[in-house]
Amino acid sequence: MFIELTSSTSGRTVRLKSKALCKVLHLVNFHGWHPERLDSPPPSSSWDTQLIVSHLQPYLSCQVTDSDAANLAESLDRMLDSEAIGLQADIHFAALVLKTLAGDGAFNITPQPE
Repeated sequence: MFIELTSSTSGRTVRLKSKALCKVLHLVNFHGWHPERLDSPPPSSSWDTQLIVSHLQPYLSCQVTDSDAANLAESLDRMLDSEAIGLQADIHFAALVLKTLAGDGAFNITPQPE
């Protein structure tokens, strides 16, 4: 499945694989991002995509607010500063795209069929 991200400010739209986006959202939790829409933190010891996707489901069809996007962008900066060299190419790319989009402010997340 793909996820379409659309900036509410610039109208910029990108499509990312849900697996890559969910892994980025999972990693960025370790660098200070505390998502507004989640009641509990994601499982910290698992990279199992099925666990991460189900936990982050509230983020896979919603609008991310300006404040949440700003917090996400700052946390992505910290994550990329400390982990960029060790990330797989698709995860690194997804993190950079998400950082750019979150830096614009609020954005929409919409699942897209493959």
